[in-house]
Amino acid sequence: LLGKPPGESQEIARAFLYGVALAFALRQDRKLGEAWRPEMEAFLARLRERGIRNRTLVAKLELLLARLRRQRGPAESLLEPVVRSPAMREVEKKILRAAESYLPVLITGESGTGKSFWARRLHEAGPWRERPLVVVTAGGLPDTLAGAALFGCCRGAYTGAAEKREGLVAAAEGGTLLLERVEEFSPQVQHLLLRFLDQGTYRPVGEVEERSSTARIVATATPELYREVESGRFRPDLLYRLHVLRIVLPGLGERREDIPDLIREFSRAVAAREGGTPREFSPGALEMIARHPFPGHLRELRNLVEQACLLAEGTRVESRLLREILAGNPGASLPGIRETLEVPEAFPSLEELERGHLQSALDRTGGNVLAATRLLKISRQTLYNKLKKA
Repeated sequence: LLGKPPGESQEIARAFLYGVALAFALRQDRKLGEAWRPEMEAFLARLRERGIRNRTLVAKLELLLARLRRQRGPAESLLEPVVRSPAMREVEKKILRAAESYLPVLITGESGTGKSFWARRLHEAGPWRERPLVVVTAGGLPDTLAGAALFGCCRGAYTGAAEKREGLVAAAEGGTLLLERVEEFSPQVQHLLLRFLDQGTYRPVGEVEERSSTARIVATATPELYREVESGRFRPDLLYRLHVLRIVLPGLGERREDIPDLIREFSRAVAAREGGTPREFSPGALEMIARHPFPGHLRELRNLVEQACLLAEGTRVESRLLREILAGNPGASLPGIRETLEVPEAFPSLEELERGHLQSALDRTGGNVLAATRLLKISRQTLYNKLKKA
């Protein structure tokens, strides 16, 4: 507490004592903690208003109070119901462990494996569930306005700033700031995020005073992130800050025993959205799906099930319908799918082959143009030109 103003020293000391009392209440006497809760919440609100900057202590107190506020059942009930495979059971364990921490979490996996889904489940499974979940994407952070978008700005800070605006970090206060596909973030955005993660404080554009934040950081990325680090396009020091707790999502090929349950879940979701009863899949249809390679992972499987449920005549999906759907899907030119379809096709032209190859690369990378150019070994401009011709 040395060097702190007298008032701030007292507030920090009181926060520490409240934290000890809350920890005791959670372990020994929950009713006592409930009795203290209104006073502690008022105290935390006062800390935020005064801008107390001991981020770790305030975050710990927020975490303890949030645990006390929980109204739902156990966190397990919030998770994906399909976790039978050993790979997904391990993911579930890591998600539940990470949900109780305020350290940054990095969720990695191929495009289509469900990174955004599990990031949201991580938020809902933890004590932050009643607080905001704010999503940040590369497309929403142009370099010229990245600082204002992330940290806010005061009136007149730049041309067009007619009024004071709060940024995404302030909107996520006490909740989760979800950084999606961080490998696509520009160098300018990486610099801003690194300083924020290092210090736990930020300064709105045009202001002098710094603010503290108790937002929990969760990031998602494809394996492309590590190639970006090796090539020098992504800062390794930022990766170290994000890579405190890492959860790797398996591809659908590593959890094939989950496929029948996933099909049922997706079918029920279609029925709930469109009305009617869930479609069943014939043994032949299930066998065809089991043989399909699914380079698009969960996203591709869900798309297939949704199409089949909407096009099926009656209450059952037959293998004939699946064959027709797979033959018309853009990914049908990927290696291994032709054997699954077992249908004759006309000899394609060179233009058709190139168009299909470009689309296959985009499908495999989940629409990530940067990753598609690396896969095809062409420049981004060349890819754009070829897509225009197609």
